[in-house]
Amino acid sequence: MMPKRKGKNQANRGRSWETRLDRVHKLYDMAGLAYIARLHPPYLMRKSLGRGAFEGILLGQGPPDYLICSSGYTLLVDAKEHKTNRLPFAKVPEHQGKAFDLISERGGKKMTGLLLVNFAKVNTAVALDWKDVREAYYFWCRERVMGNRSKSGAASLSFEEAHERSLWVGDSLLGSCDYLPSVLLALRLREDQEE
Repeated sequence: MMPKRKGKNQANRGRSWETRLDRVHKLYDMAGLAYIARLHPPYLMRKSLGRGAFEGILLGQGPPDYLICSSGYTLLVDAKEHKTNRLPFAKVPEHQGKAFDLISERGGKKMTGLLLVNFAKVNTAVALDWKDVREAYYFWCRERVMGNRSKSGAASLSFEEAHERSLWVGDSLLGSCDYLPSVLLALRLREDQEE
């Protein structure tokens, strides 16, 4: 018998944002601009309920949402949606942060983690390279593990900070999620500057 998982399932948070991204990803795929794989948590299917539904057991933690290959780059992407003008670091599970680190460490310059964050309060979405937020994220993780209370603003990323660090900014109210060309261009320019 498989052990039961304790805690809440986080899989459906931000689902409307992911649904919009799924539509854009389908267009990218149809146009031949990218290979995009939707990633899911590992599970064991117990029985079919018909019409594509099933009952199953979650076997582990969920990876980031997408793996995208385009123009020589490989991106491990997670979509986050938040209703305020701050993204709490607690919304990025530590295992996802580690996955972002691994793709960068093992894949080189053309592989990175990407957070696509929809700040619903201001109807704006941003694309953040994990390398630009990882230091602040891990500082918060260390402080939390040590039992220290976070200083004001250290447990989250403000909309203003995210906007400043972003590779792409879009109006999420109008449904404009065409982020990939801008992200790829920004990564290419950053790579050229480093050489």
